Amino acid sequence: MKIIKTEIFDFCEEGTTVSVTAKAAGVKETFHVQTVGGIYRGDLGCRVMSGLSSSKIDPSNYPEFSLCRVVYHAEAYLWQKELTNNNLRVRA
Repeated sequence: MKIIKTEIFDFCEEGTTVSVTAKAAGVKETFHVQTVGGIYRGDLGCRVMSGLSSSKIDPSNYPEFSLCRVVYHAEAYLWQKELTNNNLRVRA
């Protein structure tokens, strides 16, 4: 599986949703990972969704994709974005 693109999909008071586009076995898919405080929290109702659906996906429908890696990339993207923003604030 190769990660193609990671970006902010939605931002609100409840948390941030990050889009992670990946390609595996010739199939390209965009997943939307909901986070709270920059972390995927299933215990707080965060979901991994696909396409325009707002329902939680069934991982068995995406056997060629590692959803753990998708979540990791979403969290890492937010962590890097926060680190960059903090560095910019310190230097300003």
